[in-house]
Amino acid sequence: MLASARSPILSVSGQAKLDTLRTALAGDDLAEMPVRAFLNPSLEIYWCP
Repeated sequence: MLASARSPILSVSGQAKLDTLRTALAGDDLAEMPVRAFLNPSLEIYWCP
C-alpha cells in the first residue's frame, strides 16, 4: 500500500517508535529492518509524542 500511494506518508506515535525510525534511517540493511525499503526523500514523516 505505501509503495503505491499517491502521497506516501508515515505517521509515527511515541518515543519508542521514533527511536526505531531513527535506527532505520541510520542504516541500509533491508533484511534487518524492512521498513527501510520505503524510506526515501518522497516519504513524508510525521511524529507525535
